[in-house]
Amino acid sequence: MGEQGSLKDKCWFYSTRQNIEENTGLSEHKQRCAMNLLIKMNLISTKKIGIPCKVYYKLNEKNILDCYEENRKKLIQPAKNSVVENLNNNNFENSNSGSSQNEEQALQNLDINNNKNNNKKYHTHEETKIENSKNDVKIEYAKKVFLTRKEYQDLLNTYGEKDTKNLINQLSLYKQSTGKNYESDYATIFRWVVTRLNEIKKENIKYQDFKSKQNNKKMTFEQREYPTGFFDNLFAN
Repeated sequence: MGEQGSLKDKCWFYSTRQNIEENTGLSEHKQRCAMNLLIKMNLISTKKIGIPCKVYYKLNEKNILDCYEENRKKLIQPAKNSVVENLNNNNFENSNSGSSQNEEQALQNLDINNNKNNNKKYHTHEETKIENSKNDVKIEYAKKVFLTRKEYQDLLNTYGEKDTKNLINQLSLYKQSTGKNYESDYATIFRWVVTRLNEIKKENIKYQDFKSKQNNKKMTFEQREYPTGFFDNLFAN
């Protein structure tokens, strides 16, 4: 249970980006685009479980079968088009005069309309994919520390700009010194880097308090009082 490739609750299964790439040939970026589209079409569901966080997947079989059946019918039954209907009517009514010219013109109009519709659908689909993928692309905010824009904004909202920068730097130094890598740097920051930063803050407060006490210590010496003319007599001798 919870192991890669096995089912959880009879329908959920876990797989890594690397395993998906080995089986499909899709890069991490292309996987995100594909996953976003499948989720949007409600063909699959995902959820995150455990620490460190793992992504589990579920195939929505009914929706997949419905989608398959719908596309199969479209392939079998040609789409109705007013241009095609006009073409058939014109062929029937004007079968004895200029039928070949009307047919050619109608086919040209049909091709133009289909090209326009296909271009519009393609551009809309591509724009949607680009917009969705922007939020999922991970950016290197420090050496070996990768976060999405949304994850980075969540850290800013929670800890502010200064502490967010310190959290990222702490994780960067740790990963560089140990050579470790994590599936989610965002989850790692919440899991233990926050605790480490709080410890550092406490240590700094103790040091500043100790330093302040040392600076406030004054060496007091009692100044001896000498009678008037003491130094004059001393030099005269």
